[in-house]
Amino acid sequence: MKHRLKQLIGITLVIFLGTFLLSWPAVLRLIIQSELQQARKNGHHISWSGLSTGMKSASVESLTVWVPGPKIKGGLSIPVSVDLQGVAVALHAAPLLMLQPSVAFETLLYGGSIKGDADLTRSNSKLSARVDNVEVGKHPQIAALGVRGGTLTGRIDQMVFDPAGPSQGTFSLSVRQLSVPALGTAKTLLRIDDLGAFDLDTAGTVTPKAIEISSLRLVSEFGEASGQVTAQNHLTGSPNISGELHVSLSQHGSQVLGPWLPLIPGAGLQSDVRTFYVRMAPLPCSQARAGGAFISLGGGCAKLSFTRG
Repeated sequence: MKHRLKQLIGITLVIFLGTFLLSWPAVLRLIIQSELQQARKNGHHISWSGLSTGMKSASVESLTVWVPGPKIKGGLSIPVSVDLQGVAVALHAAPLLMLQPSVAFETLLYGGSIKGDADLTRSNSKLSARVDNVEVGKHPQIAALGVRGGTLTGRIDQMVFDPAGPSQGTFSLSVRQLSVPALGTAKTLLRIDDLGAFDLDTAGTVTPKAIEISSLRLVSEFGEASGQVTAQNHLTGSPNISGELHVSLSQHGSQVLGPWLPLIPGAGLQSDVRTFYVRMAPLPCSQARAGGAFISLGGGCAKLSFTRG
């Protein structure tokens, strides 16, 4: 009797496991669809097509996510679409058994690709990824503004994202031959229609207290700027910005920008200056317009001071 009972239990388990394994791709599809639909209900603008699943993988032919764009006049932020193609995700089995989902992913994006790994939990996520040859100028909304080129390459390592934003990790980023048109005041004052192409290289570290860009270098036909910038309390929405940049103007840069240097409030620079330092110190935005030069970034402001290099 006991032997038959054991056989019955064994057969039942085999049938159950077999049924589960056969139905798992369909179950995984329902889970993913449910999560995507829940994200949409939570106010995230997202759309997808061609969802398919396997035993340890999932893919979509296209995935479009709308993210907040930079603020323009009046504080209005226009959403920007990110169009991913051929998104593929593979589940790592061992972490999944411990209820700590871990995935490998890859996708095509504007002529380039993104590949990486992510660990997902309810409270945060950890991401490592490599970006290769993504061309900024192929983004339709950005291209409509007259932006061309801009090959983007970079990586982020062990970047932890909390609900408030990134709190830990390292990053490096390079942009090559990004061309932007001269707009507004720049076009009127400088009397040029195109700012030309520029290259950007940057690398840094993120902690819960600050984002530290330890290496920053910008090169264009106007010259070169290099240095470091730190944004403390970045998770609060009102970061304290500090840093120092060394600016070296080319001959063309001196001809175009030189006449405007004496007009920078409190700078004390003459039109023939070719090299100078720009230092940034935290300043409450309520005091920023009291005098001198300042910048506003991400809800925080910084006072600018200038010295000859």
